[in-house]
Amino acid sequence: MGIASNLLMRKNLQKKSAHATLNANDEKILWAKSAGRCQYDGCNRILYEDEKTHHIFNFAEKAHIVANSKDGPRGDNILSDKLKRDPKNFMLLCDFCHKRIDEFIAEHGIDRLIEMKQLHENRIRISTSISQSKKTNIVVFFAPIASAPIKISFEEVAPAVLENGYYPTSTDRYIDLSLKTQREDNDDEYWKQSNYELKKNFESKIKNYTSADDINHFSIFGLAPIPLLIKFGFLMGEAIPCEVYQPHRTEEKWTWKDDSNDLAFKISESTTNVSATEIAISLSISGSIPSEDIKKVIGNNIDIWELSCRSPKYDNIQSKNHLEEFKAVARELIPQILSKYKNIEKIKIFPTIPPSVAIEFGRILPQKYSPQIELYDRNNKRAGFFKTITISSNE
Repeated sequence: MGIASNLLMRKNLQKKSAHATLNANDEKILWAKSAGRCQYDGCNRILYEDEKTHHIFNFAEKAHIVANSKDGPRGDNILSDKLKRDPKNFMLLCDFCHKRIDEFIAEHGIDRLIEMKQLHENRIRISTSISQSKKTNIVVFFAPIASAPIKISFEEVAPAVLENGYYPTSTDRYIDLSLKTQREDNDDEYWKQSNYELKKNFESKIKNYTSADDINHFSIFGLAPIPLLIKFGFLMGEAIPCEVYQPHRTEEKWTWKDDSNDLAFKISESTTNVSATEIAISLSISGSIPSEDIKKVIGNNIDIWELSCRSPKYDNIQSKNHLEEFKAVARELIPQILSKYKNIEKIKIFPTIPPSVAIEFGRILPQKYSPQIELYDRNNKRAGFFKTITISSNE
């Protein structure tokens, strides 16, 4: 190697040494607190493994929040020298995010970077404090609504599981029951095909899976036409404990919120003919359902019961407490009906409910010795409600 090359190498090493102001012990602590992932908000990239080849090597960069010189990014006449060896002043970043925070300084002030660092380290602390007994299997079920396909990544659902005190059995994938039909949900063939595919997927990916392995818990994420979510919930049942999550439209997140507002769920009874073999149920949580809309489909001679809440609207279900309150009331619905109607053979359900409520309602439906359940869906192209799929206790 030539003299010029040696001098250049020595110069680069000196420059790197001058910049690397963390001692070995503090660097280990920085790595531990970040769990070897980029601390930039929304990145979370693993810093010890190549994403493409999966080769193991270290490409992490130790980035100053306050620059180690007053002329650097976020530099300060006093703080730069004071904090240049303080581990609290360092973030562990990938090369791209390190360049981003130093190139776009206006968007990456000191307070913003400190917030990113603290949020990341708190998340790691919470995640690693979860008991080993709190493992869960993430299950997703999505189906096209209208003609729009729905897809969600593991990274989008995993935070909700962690915040809820569980950790996924897999670090990068979930059990996917999603449907890929090209038909629209106003088409009768859509429902026939989707119902068949859902049952097939459930048999192969859930039923056989649970009988072959030690499965103790599921975390469920669903977004599909409501009758399919009810059917999905019925297939899941309550034999294995589940946590069902709700998509929050305004924030595009699945994490539960702290909301103690009482939704005042209630059952409204309408019994005029106790010898009837058919009745209808209106589930009015996301919106009110005028009785005329139901009578237009089934006629005027069938009793219509209602399970509703105060001020029905789409985003009612915000917290786990809301979902638990719904389940407590909904569990009483079918037993009350069966106690009134001794000859009941068929229950027609007209739902306007959020996804999580649909799944939980399906889960609490009786698995044996129950009347046939007919599920209806409201669709503008069908000018109102129409029959979609059925649920039978022998499924």
